[in-house]
Amino acid sequence: MNILISRDACIKFSILCLCLAFALPGRSNVFFVSDSSDSTNSTTLRGAVIAANALGGANVIVLAPAVYTLTLSASVGGGALAVTNGTLFILASSSPDVIDASAL
Repeated sequence: MNILISRDACIKFSILCLCLAFALPGRSNVFFVSDSSDSTNSTTLRGAVIAANALGGANVIVLAPAVYTLTLSASVGGGALAVTNGTLFILASSSPDVIDASAL
């Protein structure tokens, strides 16, 4: 799935994320989610949450415009998304972004 984001929107959200990363206390990490599928790959929402939990500290996830449908069951590393280590901010790059967990 290809997601097109305008250059202007990318620049604005990159600047916002960098500002947040420097403003947050302690370690800060920014994850850009460009893949709306449900997997543990770091470019997906689930993968970014898993990576943020592993690193701890203050983390920011920036979502590309899409519908993110969570489908992986807990038996295969899926289930509900939980922040277990640190602080996590999830930013939508445009409206509407949807996180649909009805399939869990």
